[in-house]
Amino acid sequence: MADSVPEVNPYEAERAARIAANQLKLQQLGLDTAVARFRSLTGGVEVPAHYGQPRKRQKKAQPQVATEVLEASRQSRRIRGAAALTSEDIKQLPEVQAASTQGSSALGCTRTGRPRSQLTVPPYPIVAPFTLRSIDVTVWELGSVYRGPWAQRYWSSSGCLFHHAYPVGYRASKVQFGRTFGMAIEAGPQGPIFKVTDQITGVTYSGTSPTKPWTDVCLAQRTGQRISGPLYFGFSDLVTQQAIAALYTPAELEAATQGERLGNAELTSEERAAKEFMEVDGIGETTAMVLALTFALGGRQHTTLQSLKGWAKEGDNAISLQHFLLHSPEMPEATRRWPAWRHRMVGGRKRQLTAKFAAFVSQGAQ
Repeated sequence: MADSVPEVNPYEAERAARIAANQLKLQQLGLDTAVARFRSLTGGVEVPAHYGQPRKRQKKAQPQVATEVLEASRQSRRIRGAAALTSEDIKQLPEVQAASTQGSSALGCTRTGRPRSQLTVPPYPIVAPFTLRSIDVTVWELGSVYRGPWAQRYWSSSGCLFHHAYPVGYRASKVQFGRTFGMAIEAGPQGPIFKVTDQITGVTYSGTSPTKPWTDVCLAQRTGQRISGPLYFGFSDLVTQQAIAALYTPAELEAATQGERLGNAELTSEERAAKEFMEVDGIGETTAMVLALTFALGGRQHTTLQSLKGWAKEGDNAISLQHFLLHSPEMPEATRRWPAWRHRMVGGRKRQLTAKFAAFVSQGAQ
């Protein structure tokens, strides 16, 4: 009786074929001796079938954000006539609450709907100078956290990738458009001033946000390009954030991780006045600061809401106040160009004060 031929397992046959094919490739590449040495070192352990084959990269799962949220984020809330979101409003957004439920440490989202990154503090301090390989930016000096009047203005918005303080004295540089640009942050009367200087021409571009001077650089170079100021200043890199974290007090570190802007415990008279002015419907923080600091309304500063109301009630001062809010160069350009701002301050063909603002200036001292 003839011996029966053992049945070949299809899996084992396929595996043997793969091993043979791989061994042939190794011989063609001259790597068979290396494999033999590997086996001798490992005690004859079989080389895996995928040895020498490129491994497939697995994509990280990205957080899902509702399409309508992304579409809405592409338009400025100010352009759409909507009020700016506060930190509490952001925490109530469905996508933020969903991220919190899933154990995400990020609080809030960036302007593009991406969950904001959480700051992690390294066990060792990072000191300048250092170069960020992600964007080829060299940070020369970190500066110091500003803790004077209007300190809350020296913090980034919750729409940034990281929430952080803008250190005064911060200096960095980057090569762009074939030339080197120096970047710096200085203290201004109403918040930080961001400067970008062309090292070849010596021309300096400045603004109240990191993006403004870089936008002016793009316009001057006529590139048609748009640049993210926080990215080019180096604030979108975790290394920079970890370096700045070493400058924080415990309270400031808590504010950075929780997405809050930290102000001073004791307010100046101008800060208290601005806080009162913000109680008026339609008056935001920047406008309130201007009203508290200016001497253009009656030749003096109005340190209380009652003082400004009393002055506006006299004679034609209400019209002077209206003209100041709409046309004064002390007012932020972005506010004066905001269409909804003009509609709030002026109504009808006779350019009369709107009902809400008229009520504010005509109530007088309470």
